[in-house]
Amino acid sequence: MTLSVVSVFLPVAFTKGVVGQFFREFGITVAVAVLISLFEAFTLAPMLSAYFFRRVEKGRRAVSPWGRLSDRMGGALEALNRTYRRLLAWALFHRALTLVMVVALFFLSLGVLPLVGQAFFAPLDSGWFGMGLKLPPGTALEQADQQVRAVEDFLLRQPEVEHVFATVGSAEGAEQSTLFVTLREHGRVEATQQELRNRFGNVATLSFTSEQTVGGGGGVSSSAFFGRPIQVSLRGPSLDELDKASQQLMEAMADVPGLVDLDRSLEAGKPELRVQVDRRRAADLGLSTSQVGSTVRTLVQGEVSSQFREGDKDFDILVRLREEDRQRREDLLSLTVLSPRGTQVPLYAVASIETATGPTLIQRQDRQRQVLVGADFRGRPEGDVVSDIQARLKGINLPPGVSAKFVGQQEIREESFSTLYTALALSVVFMYMVLASQFGSFFQPLIIMLALPLSVIGAFLALLVTGTSFDITAMVGLILLMGIVTKNSILLVDFANVQRRQGVNLREAVLTAGSIRLRPILMTTLALLLGMLPVALGLGAGGEWRQPMAIAVMGGLITSTMLTLVVVPVVYSLFGGLRRRRQEG
Repeated sequence: MTLSVVSVFLPVAFTKGVVGQFFREFGITVAVAVLISLFEAFTLAPMLSAYFFRRVEKGRRAVSPWGRLSDRMGGALEALNRTYRRLLAWALFHRALTLVMVVALFFLSLGVLPLVGQAFFAPLDSGWFGMGLKLPPGTALEQADQQVRAVEDFLLRQPEVEHVFATVGSAEGAEQSTLFVTLREHGRVEATQQELRNRFGNVATLSFTSEQTVGGGGGVSSSAFFGRPIQVSLRGPSLDELDKASQQLMEAMADVPGLVDLDRSLEAGKPELRVQVDRRRAADLGLSTSQVGSTVRTLVQGEVSSQFREGDKDFDILVRLREEDRQRREDLLSLTVLSPRGTQVPLYAVASIETATGPTLIQRQDRQRQVLVGADFRGRPEGDVVSDIQARLKGINLPPGVSAKFVGQQEIREESFSTLYTALALSVVFMYMVLASQFGSFFQPLIIMLALPLSVIGAFLALLVTGTSFDITAMVGLILLMGIVTKNSILLVDFANVQRRQGVNLREAVLTAGSIRLRPILMTTLALLLGMLPVALGLGAGGEWRQPMAIAVMGGLITSTMLTLVVVPVVYSLFGGLRRRRQEG
């Protein structure tokens, strides 16, 4: 049993990527703890049993309250044992019907999986959230500051808000700002975010992030996308085609139920003045385009000419025109450029100025231009929302050369689940190898491992009943079940083998193994259930994050224990009967 559990968790310890960062220590810790428990079971437990256990005469009544409680529990277990023995005897007499019922139940549980919401991590309420605020392109820093202050004042007036930290502007411009909001208690994040959408959604594009947000989005640092769990990357050679494709995708995604904060990374260009140089006229006057451009840039944007030192600090000395001399187009056209001939040439003599817009940011990924379409989700499982988006994406005729794929959190999710499926497959293979070497048989490990699919039944049903999404932690819970549930089968098969070696007939050996091993199986299962119960209820630090794992483990334990006590003895007796007939034949 110990080696089978270790063989399950070692593959988890060697997973890579994001899953490896989360669960590598988890797998190593469980494997080492199980090995230490083996040493304790061989040494400390027998020694303590020799000193603390006392033989009790049959029929003798206990005097202490604990003794009377123990007697009642013992009586209840004996009654349960008798009922179980009768049930097992019926199942052994109707083996075909029993197996058909269990197989049908297994396939019904697989049909439940599409009804269970899927996500990378189950939605959490950690008591804080980040907020991205995007204003129209060209917004001045003072206007952005006023808008951020309005949001900040609104938040601070809310009784549930404790702290607000705001940053006005970003590397992409003054129109993109961020706020981090800490609430006084958990449970109000979603409601607060919805109030912000209702109040400020008409003047700004909002996006939110929280503790469970993982991944970036193809390396984009824009504050408008730092919290988007759903991101679709459109890539192609032409920015115009990407503009058209992203608009089509946003129109298709707009009516997806549960989708909020829909936006794209391609923004309207910032207003700018373009200086168009007449190359022929400039050449006639002895000027080049670079000379005209550097002069205009120096006069308008400025140039650091020297530094001023005061104490231990240095300050740049920026030389440029006064603000009132560079505000109007006429002022710029009247600027003079010094030609190599030493003459002052007015700018209007060699250039013209026109109003236009320019891109705020050009994104590239894999040497192609990229536009991201991002969104958040509310009120529906993440997997369901993504499935609807994938269906809409198939119905869009993208321009030639434009491709679309999910990036960011969805890309990490697919990679993580793929890694965990590989770890699960390796765990099953390693477990079979360990059991085959221990039992000296190729067939009995298969009987023992029947508990694995039986645990899936309860795991999926528990997630469905509790309305919990099937996420990465729930997947790790399934791997955890692989190591736990086989112990019941090992107890049954090992004891039945002992009975058979002592000359007991097949049916009696199976019935005896089931009735004698019932109590330790129930004891270990109940201990695991009670240990998982606080986490399943979301109690303790980080309990809410591990809740899907605990719910999946508890559901799988219950159904696996109940069905293993019937199915494994039935299949063992069927296998033993077939082998006996083959030997007689």
